[in-house]
Amino acid sequence: MMIRFARVASCAAALIASAQVCLAGYVMVPNISSGHQAISLFDSNNGALINANFIVGDASNVFSSPREAIQVGHQVWISDQVANKVFRYDLDSQSFLPAITGDGTTSLSNLRGLEVVGNTVFVANAGSGFGNSVVMINATTGSVTGSFPVGSNLGPWDVQAYNGNLLVSNYSSSSSGMSRVDVYDTGGNFVNSLVTTTNNAGGLFGPQQVTVEANGNVLVGGFSGGANSGVYEFDSAGVQQGRVASALGPRGGYRLGNGNIMFTKGDGVWAWDTNTNAAVGLYTGTGLVNSTYISPITYIPAPGVAAFGVVLCLGARRRSR
Repeated sequence: MMIRFARVASCAAALIASAQVCLAGYVMVPNISSGHQAISLFDSNNGALINANFIVGDASNVFSSPREAIQVGHQVWISDQVANKVFRYDLDSQSFLPAITGDGTTSLSNLRGLEVVGNTVFVANAGSGFGNSVVMINATTGSVTGSFPVGSNLGPWDVQAYNGNLLVSNYSSSSSGMSRVDVYDTGGNFVNSLVTTTNNAGGLFGPQQVTVEANGNVLVGGFSGGANSGVYEFDSAGVQQGRVASALGPRGGYRLGNGNIMFTKGDGVWAWDTNTNAAVGLYTGTGLVNSTYISPITYIPAPGVAAFGVVLCLGARRRSR
């Protein structure tokens, strides 16, 4: 009995020590379904749901419509489109830091995607406060340091690091407007447009989340356009290379380790099986799950979530057998 206990204790200690490493293969997806708002955690290799309530709000940090959750050092920053805040959750203490609401004069408004580059967090802001712009926030202090506008009559939906610059998805909701994925430098200067389409013309309409592939290609969630919606893939020249999840109205797409494409929409989190060309539900249910953007996480501390890490590692071992 003592020998068996020692072996279990030794194994647990090793798993706890490796909890941070084990979690390097996971992604976060916000759920905005009323009464179920949370940040959910998934396996980035096969898309399996790990924890539907990885991060939930509290009495002082109430999630309304969390759009994206990204890792910023040992914190998770969460943009909330309706609460008009960037919530900050500290992974080490498992508690919230003060939310960011603006610069003291101008308030954040209608927030969408966000991205961290160096010590700056860039937030897509489409409301009256700051206008249709990308707001820059110091990642250390949480202070707003500036902003830059996007194209005229266009609302920004996401910001993504790209070859030392930024990709910004933006579009006009009118049927005769434009949908674009533009390139800006990190100072907010326009560089060029990677993708430009006319709404309802048979191509990309309503670009939301943007993710960059390992080969440099770009996945864009084309939310609008009915039958023309889907997760679009473009190369570095802006030439379309493919489209999956057609006519399903996806908000974003993310390449899993097994080659399938995880995508999100109004009834949950799905994966597009690239072998069968079919959608597979990962975490779904009308009224239960309404998912938004997909972002990786590479840090989980110990011992605060050590037990959670052990479960993850054990699960990963079982799946690999």
